[in-house]
Amino acid sequence: MRIRLNKKNCDSILNLIRRPFVKHTLSKGLFICALIVSVSMSSMLLAEDEGKRPVLGAGKSDSSDGDTESGGKRSKDEKMKEAGVNVHTFGLGLGETFLMGNFDKHGDDAITADLLYTYSASHSFDLFADFHRSKHKKAQEKVILQGAAAGIKGKMYHFDAFSPFVVGGLGFYRPRVTRTVLGNYVESEAKTSFGFMLGGGLDLRLNKSVTVGMLALYHDPFDVKQDVGPKVSGAYFKLMLTASYAFWF
Repeated sequence: MRIRLNKKNCDSILNLIRRPFVKHTLSKGLFICALIVSVSMSSMLLAEDEGKRPVLGAGKSDSSDGDTESGGKRSKDEKMKEAGVNVHTFGLGLGETFLMGNFDKHGDDAITADLLYTYSASHSFDLFADFHRSKHKKAQEKVILQGAAAGIKGKMYHFDAFSPFVVGGLGFYRPRVTRTVLGNYVESEAKTSFGFMLGGGLDLRLNKSVTVGMLALYHDPFDVKQDVGPKVSGAYFKLMLTASYAFWF
């Protein structure tokens, strides 16, 4: 059986390909999350084949009783520092913010920066916080995004210095939109709303203090009702390269 390819059929095929990847920005986030999960699963299978599951900072001491090379016993703080526990990490994320929903109607995607904080409570779970503010313009309209979200960072697996993770949490958001209402450009009222954050990423620990990686975050503030005009609603997705430095207080 032969299939004739004409302009109409080609356009239909191209639309089927483009629809999930171009028209819907959320698919970009789903693709990144799927990539992170795939890489982490591959690492787990590789470690299982080798018959070991190394943990960051573990097995680095030559002596079983925890002595240093000089023969003096290490303090509890030194052991925690080596293991990467009870550590405060401050970082910077730089990447693209993709607007979704109604935000996409009034602003364009842009390169933005986030401030990141992590407290390593254990080998598997960290306290994670993300702080950001960005402005997105489209002609005479614009979107201003402000947010502070905190949650749990679950390290799925440690493979040498490589660690994939997932993030989930809640936060406070203060979105503002300048849009056309009854033919006039009107800026929405600045009101704080609640919302949630989901994401994942990959960390590569270069040494005891410096870590680099990538991070994908999805932020969804709840709708903000306005006294005058329509409510402010929308979501956004961030894809960033990260760099952080650890401190022991």
